Amino acid sequence: MPEHKPPQQSNASDENNFVADYFALEWPRDAEGYFHRQAARIVAVNERQEALLVRGHDFSDSTHWWWFTVGGGVEPGEAPHEAAVREFFEETGHRLEAKVLTGPVLRRHATFDFHQLTCKQDEDFFFVRISSTLQFSRAFETEVEKRVIDELKWWDLTELEGAIACGTVVYPLNFVSLVRGWLRGWNGETIEISEGTVLPKR
Repeated sequence: MPEHKPPQQSNASDENNFVADYFALEWPRDAEGYFHRQAARIVAVNERQEALLVRGHDFSDSTHWWWFTVGGGVEPGEAPHEAAVREFFEETGHRLEAKVLTGPVLRRHATFDFHQLTCKQDEDFFFVRISSTLQFSRAFETEVEKRVIDELKWWDLTELEGAIACGTVVYPLNFVSLVRGWLRGWNGETIEISEGTVLPKR
């Protein structure tokens, strides 16, 4: 109805302003003009060898959703392992000690579409074993995390492998095989990969 148009426009404008501020603060442009940031992530596995993943969606399209590890951008003055611990607390409510992290076990250079923009992110991944009995809380999420994170889930690796075969999107793309390797033990080498991805519409 016509009387509803002004508030709808206002809400859309507020959302656009919020996203613009987010990119301005957290995604500096690189020499090629891409929004490009450093990030840190945690691969958490429990005693049942299940991996903790987050399901999230794009700001601009909630049908663009995918699974990924807990983590996010490195803030000025932070070391990657410090950022990983902070992000894990924000997204799960559980505070890890940096000394329990192994790695970085993986360094991923990613190019992807987000909010109709092509972004680049250099991510350090750390491996940790935690208990399946931990109670997670989303009470400490940032405003951005509240808007884009849908759920946390423990994934059985075999079930996750089957879901991926049926079209479920998980990043990094070879996540299951990587985790199985780290479960056997880490050799001290940081695996380095580059992935260029465009998120599929569902």
